[in-house]
Amino acid sequence: MDSRLFPALGVDIGEKVAVGYAEFTVSAVLTGEPDRGGSFFDFGPRVLMRAEDIPATRVVQPGSRIGYRLMLAGDDGDLSALFREVRAELAPDFRWRSIRDANESIGRALDRAESFLLLGGMLAVLLAGIAVALAANRYARRHFDHVGVLKTLGATPMDIQWGYFGVLLVIGVAGTLLGLVLGGVVHLGIIAALGDLLPATLPLPGTRPLVVGAITGLICLLAFALPPLLGLKKISPMRVIRRDLGPSVAPIVTYGFATGGSLALLIWHSGSVLLTVAALIGAVITGGTFAILALVLLRGGRVIGMQAGSTWRLALAGLQRRYRENVAQIVIFGFAIMLLLVMLLVRTALVDDWQAEIPERTPNHFLINVAPDEAEAVQSLLTDRTDYDGSLFAMIRGRISAINDTPAKDWRRRYGPGPGVRGERNLTFSRELPANNVVIDGEWWDTSEDATVPPAASLEADYARGIGVGIGDELTFEVGGLPLTVTVTNIRSVEWDSLQPNFYIIFSPGALDGYPATFMTSFYLPREQKPFLNDLLAAHPTVTLIEVDEIIRQVRSIIDRVTQTVELVLYLVLGA
Repeated sequence: MDSRLFPALGVDIGEKVAVGYAEFTVSAVLTGEPDRGGSFFDFGPRVLMRAEDIPATRVVQPGSRIGYRLMLAGDDGDLSALFREVRAELAPDFRWRSIRDANESIGRALDRAESFLLLGGMLAVLLAGIAVALAANRYARRHFDHVGVLKTLGATPMDIQWGYFGVLLVIGVAGTLLGLVLGGVVHLGIIAALGDLLPATLPLPGTRPLVVGAITGLICLLAFALPPLLGLKKISPMRVIRRDLGPSVAPIVTYGFATGGSLALLIWHSGSVLLTVAALIGAVITGGTFAILALVLLRGGRVIGMQAGSTWRLALAGLQRRYRENVAQIVIFGFAIMLLLVMLLVRTALVDDWQAEIPERTPNHFLINVAPDEAEAVQSLLTDRTDYDGSLFAMIRGRISAINDTPAKDWRRRYGPGPGVRGERNLTFSRELPANNVVIDGEWWDTSEDATVPPAASLEADYARGIGVGIGDELTFEVGGLPLTVTVTNIRSVEWDSLQPNFYIIFSPGALDGYPATFMTSFYLPREQKPFLNDLLAAHPTVTLIEVDEIIRQVRSIIDRVTQTVELVLYLVLGA
């Protein structure tokens, strides 16, 4: 049993408890279950028993609500293929939900983390290319004299080319092996950071990451390091006596190799041609801006050099003699610093957004099954003893039986993010637009107390899209065995992760009068005021209390761990 049931029932391990018509021995305390978190209603105290013992309890009766869950773990592609295969055979009430669908906060955190990791990978590739280009240029310059001497000793251009290509190959293989080892260490570090959120045993990553890393390093090496080394074969033997002679590699060759390699790497790693083209256009604009600024600085340096002392004049004159190389280096370093700042700003904004996902004093308790004759007393008690400022919402179970006079079973449903058209839903009514709801189509009904509003319904946007319904459509509901027809007058967006009472369908005031209803609400209660819950349940024993501290803790824990991973990626990019 859940630990909260022990003091409530006054039992201990080894004692008997009755469930329906059967008695069972309490054998353990439930500290966690794999299906916890599918919804916040899962966090009420629960009992775990063998399926074979359920018939003896006689709790399954006509009208009982029973839910089944099958939890699957595997590759995303395999699971998606399985869903496509069985989708047509599933009954309308079946739902296929991933971790992203089950909790919007977690889903958004994972989506943003995935985007950040993609951005980090792209920027790391560009930074690596810039670093390789700088190192290769410096290496080539240091070998101008060496190549000139080799040429005077009879070395041919092909000898020079293949000799340095071999050096490049050796360096590339050594660097690739080192990178793969470091990648494995980082992989283990990420697993350690997310250890509490992952299974006890994980499959080995396989050979694909190793192959991808090796090919990435090879393309980066060839695209950014090969052009300067290819230019070495064009050095004249006269370099031995005339040090002003250097290789004459056409800029189009250097830029062509770099651009082609960048395109190949970015498209491969991002998987998006549009994103890659946008990144390159931004890089060209940024590089052009840096180049113009560098030229302006160097031109201005010439004027300043005319008036400076001898030491500064010589230094500025040296910059002017190699202004093309200096402009290129200013552009490269400016670009690298800009990329690092972009990563830092994106990471900061990302973490700030995540921390705002679940603000302080988020409701952590739900009250459901509040009888109509107890609603006023419960609301008064919450207002007197807590910081409660919410409202009680009616909960009435019902399902759509027809849309525009077409039976629901014949309505052609468009699959979308919303639940199915024939599923049973919690219905409510409200005169005011609830908090965390925004009307995005149509108009909310008249909120004045003396207004007479015809039967109308407001639908959540994803739900309306999922069942193919819009403004002006007529919905016929079956509520308590009786039909009820209303017109859709507005569509709402809902913040489902606000942990406030939220509904797919809200009726206009008066539309559900006469139907049996219970009420629900949510409120925040700090840990030190938990004893108040005992007084609340003692005064209203039929009310069901659901504590969602655990789901809030889980969401915050996942966001914290994903943040650690994002910061690790940032450190890797900074290290590059």
